[in-house]
Amino acid sequence: MLSLMLVWTGCTKYSFQPMHRKVVGTWSFEKVKHRPGFLQGSMDVTKNFSSWEFTFLDNGIAEAYNINTRETKSGKWQMEEYIDTYYDEDGTSTSRSEYVLRFYLRESRGAEENYVWNIGSITAKRLRASEYMGNETYTYVMARR
Repeated sequence: MLSLMLVWTGCTKYSFQPMHRKVVGTWSFEKVKHRPGFLQGSMDVTKNFSSWEFTFLDNGIAEAYNINTRETKSGKWQMEEYIDTYYDEDGTSTSRSEYVLRFYLRESRGAEENYVWNIGSITAKRLRASEYMGNETYTYVMARR
């Protein structure tokens, strides 16, 4: 009984929410790394993102706000789940889910900026994602506000 209580107290109701509910909230960039090519090392580019906050609302609206310049952008977001199923030689299957967060943002008269983030994890406090653009990769660690 004691071990069951320890396991239960280690889990929060947040752990059991679907992934699309976990992204809802306001996030700030905690760490951003950029790898400009396959054979090149990662560079810390957090300072280029640190003034931005992204908000994902429950109704599918995405908003970005620059706390220094007061610039705002808005758009829409959606979470997609991709399920990979593997079968071994005995016919036993194993499935794994991968999540992709797709969103676009636009200034009132600006061009649309599209984002496709592969979600590594979303916890109550952190969102980890990667974005691939050709040979370039961005990795994001965001903190919930």
